[in-house]
Amino acid sequence: TNIKYSDSKYYKPTPIEAERLQTLPDNYTAVGIFDGKEKPISNTQRYKMLGNGWTVDVIAHILSFIPEKYLHTVVSLFDGISCGQVALERAGKVYNQYYASEIDKYAIAVTQKNYPHTIQLGNVTKIDWDAFLIFSPWNMKNLERVLDLINISFTQKSRKKMFLKFINGSRC
Repeated sequence: TNIKYSDSKYYKPTPIEAERLQTLPDNYTAVGIFDGKEKPISNTQRYKMLGNGWTVDVIAHILSFIPEKYLHTVVSLFDGISCGQVALERAGKVYNQYYASEIDKYAIAVTQKNYPHTIQLGNVTKIDWDAFLIFSPWNMKNLERVLDLINISFTQKSRKKMFLKFINGSRC
């Protein structure tokens, strides 16, 4: 996105300036891990990922209202470049495991560079939720409690019910 600074002139922020607008650390998206090796990320991909990302400080502020300091397991659907992990850190939240569902190879590479212990689940539509919930240290009852806590996206019980049906393998 270009920034207008006079009647006829526009300025395109650099990738670092775009990271700062999203309140991410400088060069957060500059390098990714591909096949175990660090490789630079093109500016085009950086702009795309930053445009799809969250403004971290806003999310950190929201997360700061979750009363628990320790969250054993975090599952992030459509994780992108893991702005959620940055926000959790800034909100003072501690977690044991972070699972991420993402399909963009550049976003995954940036996540793995910045958070190498992230467990990638792949495409959200292809996750075996039954196996995940069995082998995960938490279960459906805990997931319902988490959904009640965040209650942001699930303001209507019907939405929450549809989501729980979806991850249980039922189609609505």
